[in-house]
Amino acid sequence: MTAKDEELARQIYTYHSAYDIPLAGKPAPLLLESGWTDDLFPVEQSLRAYNQVRALGGYASLMFGDLGHAPASNKENTDRAFDEEGAAFLAAKLQHQGRAPKSGSVVAYTQTCPKSAPAAGPYTAVTWAKLHPGAVTFGSAAVQRFTSVGGNPTVAVEFDPIKEDELEEGGNVCKEVAGETEPDTANYTTASPGFTMLGQPTVTADVKTTGIFGEIAARLWDVQPGGEQRLISRGVYRLTEGQSGKITFQLHGNGYAFPACDTIKLELLGRDAPYYRASNGVFAVEASNVIVSLPSAN
Repeated sequence: MTAKDEELARQIYTYHSAYDIPLAGKPAPLLLESGWTDDLFPVEQSLRAYNQVRALGGYASLMFGDLGHAPASNKENTDRAFDEEGAAFLAAKLQHQGRAPKSGSVVAYTQTCPKSAPAAGPYTAVTWAKLHPGAVTFGSAAVQRFTSVGGNPTVAVEFDPIKEDELEEGGNVCKEVAGETEPDTANYTTASPGFTMLGQPTVTADVKTTGIFGEIAARLWDVQPGGEQRLISRGVYRLTEGQSGKITFQLHGNGYAFPACDTIKLELLGRDAPYYRASNGVFAVEASNVIVSLPSAN
């Protein structure tokens, strides 16, 4: 790394992220509004700032909904609620008029389909943790193997947010494709009990990796009775060379009501390009004792 590279990294760390929020003193109050379905700025970026500011005794509040960059549908009722809450926050904090939301509080709206349907909500909680008091958990102890060349490239391209931006103004988060078991992938399914997911799915697994520059791409699907499937969330985990042992990681998350008649599917694969950059390496992963926990509002 050159001196210029180091200076660029320092500038980004210090002035363009939540990582360098001062460890002494209280930061400025923050109302953080994020899109569940924004593939450019996933919600964990706001959560990182929220957690750090609250740990320092500062003010932070959260709002989540189907808004932002593609493939977000940018729901009108959610957009209006964000604007009104933002105006109230600024009036309270800058003009000392009215009341701001309580520090720590969370307001969430959900993705709904078709894209023209209004968002469901608001779901409210006094803290992020209390937004999802329940969980729907499934998985398998059996060994499944996937590789760096696995998956169906056509499916990956269909869910490239850049493609969405070109073809559909505002995106189409409700897009569906034919359900399939893609080659060289690991898959875990359960019948939906009928619930609303609010938050970030958590995946734990025992892995045994061969090869270099390994990665695990994860996709969470809603598979409908007719066989069509809709992408609900995704995430990625970087593996070290030859990594073995237990891992835990989270997907970006969403607010989404899974109907009781549908099947929930977690898919693990070695590449999800072009959304995530494909690895330069050749590798294989054996996964066992895989458990996915979906945070539930009910």
